Amino acid sequence: MAKRRLIRLAILAGIVIAACACSGGERDAGTRASATSAQSNAALVARLDGLVSAFKGGVGVWVGDPATSAPLYAHRADEQVVAASLYKLAVLMEAERRIDAGTLRSDQLITIQPEDLTGEGSMYEAGTDVTVEQALEAMTTASDNGTALALWRLLGDDGIRSTLVRAGIPDFRLDIVGATMATPRAIGAIFTRLAKRELVSRAASERMVARLQRQTINDRLPAGLPDGVVVAHKTGNLPGLTHDAGIIVTPSGPRIVVVMTWDSDEGAANALIADIGAAVYRAATDR
Repeated sequence: MAKRRLIRLAILAGIVIAACACSGGERDAGTRASATSAQSNAALVARLDGLVSAFKGGVGVWVGDPATSAPLYAHRADEQVVAASLYKLAVLMEAERRIDAGTLRSDQLITIQPEDLTGEGSMYEAGTDVTVEQALEAMTTASDNGTALALWRLLGDDGIRSTLVRAGIPDFRLDIVGATMATPRAIGAIFTRLAKRELVSRAASERMVARLQRQTINDRLPAGLPDGVVVAHKTGNLPGLTHDAGIIVTPSGPRIVVVMTWDSDEGAANALIADIGAAVYRAATDR
């Protein structure tokens, strides 16, 4: 009896030791993964700091991982910057909210008015009837201004602003007469909610992401990425202003990248944005 008891105790001790060793191994693996991630983030921050400091002009940057609450990198992220065509993200969001609610139909016709045709031009002439779906596609994928302003008139300032505030994105100051202002952090919040499929609704988020993936202006964020990398993004341009913001799909999951520049050369800004996108992708790939 005593011998059998000793054997059982020895077996139990072996099981406990094995379990502790296994747990220790898991902790070691987790520690190594955390250390690798921290090193990757430190290298990313150093790389982005170098790019930003060398840029001749103003720049605001917000880089995030939707799985974490704190940004991976932020530089002048709370600076109010003229949004240029990034205002179209707010118009898109409100249109999709109304489509979800059933108060706006994709096949509903709207007419491009003379006041919708600004100096930036449009693919449509005044008096042209287009569907809401056609307007959303032109506004988002080709950054068309005539359709964007026609949609903005249809939806109204108050509706768009209210939807932004309800979504927790207050730092987006719409102004159809003057200049719409937004912070890199606010634009980052929109894309974070999109990446998590939490902007308006899951169905609306899926529609918006798919539309943003069809972006035809790809001389910025996607320009420094390997062929085939999926990017859902929106650009913005005005004299002296060059922006791009979106979701880059990486092997480690989606990354949100927002770069807004001002008082700068467009070519240099395009190169900076491409370099930042490439650095973020590389850091996520090397983990």
